[in-house]
Formats: sequence, C-alpha cells, structure tokens
Amino acid sequence: MKQEKNGVEGNAKFERLKMAAEQGQIEAQYNLGVAYMFGDGPPVDTDEADVQYYQKAASLNLAKAQGNLGLPYEFGQGVPKDKVEAVKWYKKAAKLGHAEAQCQLGVAYFNGEGVPADLAKAIKWFKKAVDQGLVGARYHLAVAYYHGQGFPEDKAKTVKWLHKVANLGLVEAQFYLGVSYDCGLGVAENKAKAIKWFKKAAVQGDTFSQFNLAEHYYYGKGVPENKVEAVKWYKRAANLGFPKAQFALGLCYFNGLGARENKAKAFKWFKKAADEGHYDAKLLFRFVSVP
Repeated sequence: MKQEKNGVEGNAKFERLKMAAEQGQIEAQYNLGVAYMFGDGPPVDTDEADVQYYQKAASLNLAKAQGNLGLPYEFGQGVPKDKVEAVKWYKKAAKLGHAEAQCQLGVAYFNGEGVPADLAKAIKWFKKAVDQGLVGARYHLAVAYYHGQGFPEDKAKTVKWLHKVANLGLVEAQFYLGVSYDCGLGVAENKAKAIKWFKKAAVQGDTFSQFNLAEHYYYGKGVPENKVEAVKWYKRAANLGFPKAQFALGLCYFNGLGARENKAKAFKWFKKAADEGHYDAKLLFRFVSVP
C-alpha cells in the first residue's frame, strides 16, 4: 500500500526517530512501527515497514511490540496471514504482562484460531487481562460465563461481569444485560431493567437492542403499550438493515399501527426484509401480489 508523502519524512522529529531506530534503540523501533502503521512515515509500503520495525523491537522482548506484531500476522497486513505466528507473538507479549496480548491470546484459545481450542486457557488469559483492568477482557469473560464455556455455566457471575463493563458503556454488554433481566438469567426477571439496558445499547446503534426495545413498546412489556414509540425503534433498526425490524415495520405500515397506514411503505419494507433473507417476508411474496 503506497502512501503519498505527507511531509513527515522531512520532519526533523521523524528523522531523529528513524535514526534512533536504526541505531537499535528499542522504544524508537516500536514508535517507528506505530508511525508507519498510522501513515506517518515516508511513501513506502507502510504495512511492511511497521512489521519490520515491530520485529526489531519484538526480538528484544519489548512486550508492546510483540503484542502489536501479532496483529499483522492475524490479519495479513504486510505479511502473509498466519494465525499460528500471531499466537506466537501474542503469547510472548502476554507472558510479559501485556494486557491486550493476554486478551488476544484468550480469544485465540476461545475460538481455536492458531492454537487448538482450549477454554480453560482462554479463561486463564482473560482473567489475567481483567486483573489489569482491560474492559474488553471483562466482556469476553462475561460471555464465557453466559454460555458456560470453560467452566460450569453460571448466569449469576455473567450478570456480575456484565454490570462491570455495561456501566463503562460497552454496547454488547448492555445488550446481554438487557437479555439477562428480560429472561431472568442469573437475576430475577425485571422488564423495566431490561428496557433500561436495551435503551442504553439502542441509542449506541445496536440493532438487536433497538428491535427488542421496539417489541417491548409494541406489546407493552415492562412499559405501557406505545406503538408509536415501537415504530420509532423498529425504524432505527430497519434503517440499519435488521430484517426482523424491517418486516415488523412493514406490518405496522400495512395495518396502520403506530404509523399512518401506507401499503406502499409496507411493501417497501417487506421487500427489504425478503432481500435480507427473512423467511416470512420471502413467503409473503410467494402468495401476495405487490400493489
């Protein structure tokens, strides 16, 4: 990937950094790799350049360089994609206490990518990253508890960890917490709290939460029935390509529920849902002529 010269090459600060890196200064090699990664280097293949300088710093046991070196191998940026090599560098950095690498290593073990799946090891590394305060690792740990993977299923612990990360604004955790309260998983069923967490995730653009929120307003679950509010949230999710919301919005327009009856708009949304593979929408077009 060639990049246009952006003036950094002639910048004295960049030249000093490059000189220090070529003289073997570890931090300079790492920082130069970062500079190339974010396009602050000269017009060369920046993917290859950032790998080159990360390799130099990583070979001297700089943990953050080792952790960052795993990423190009994982995603094939500047080097051929190689999950095994990615895990090798994540493991080196993780053992030196690099929290992000510990989490990435946990994900690798969790998904069986680059290493055989080993849920016990995944949990071990998630917990190490959690102990260092890494928010993303808390979420992965919560999901493991939710599905009972790596240890006995424990929905109560799920809720405990979900609260920790949901309060920090992680949208996935907010959605799972909404589901937990909605279905009584690990906590007493509480539709009002479910709605609270679905709404927090919904305003951040989570389509599952938007749809669930719409359903609660449509059927009056935990809130007074409000089909106008339901249509508002169906529409948000539908506009983001969520097929269930597209079909539900079509029904609202078709029947004049929460919105003025409009058959043209109804079939517009039915068609979008069908194009996304929604079963009922596809079935509809097999038996109904579009007006």
